[in-house]
Amino acid sequence: KKKLSKLEGTSQIGAPVATVVEERAERKVGFEKAQEQANEWNTKVQQNRYSKSLSFPLNDPGRRNVSVTSLASSFTAKTDLETEVQKALEQSGLAAEADIRKREEEELV
Repeated sequence: KKKLSKLEGTSQIGAPVATVVEERAERKVGFEKAQEQANEWNTKVQQNRYSKSLSFPLNDPGRRNVSVTSLASSFTAKTDLETEVQKALEQSGLAAEADIRKREEEELV
């Protein structure tokens, strides 16, 4: 009887929240977070709308101007497929850009 009297004084735990209600609450919180993130851009968007012209940085300091020839000259095959393709190009005589141009000119004539 002592144990039973102790249990009578405690409150019961409520029923679990329905999944529909829980999902609705999660969507509401997600929407509020997305809205806060979107609102951070409002001032910048308004400035861009009212400005006469927009300028974008052409030479980003973290970006290098890399040409195709510099990439091709520094290319090294890293995978098995790249190695096989490189060997096939060398065997056909098309490994270098000059070889490709020469072959194209021969075929055009």
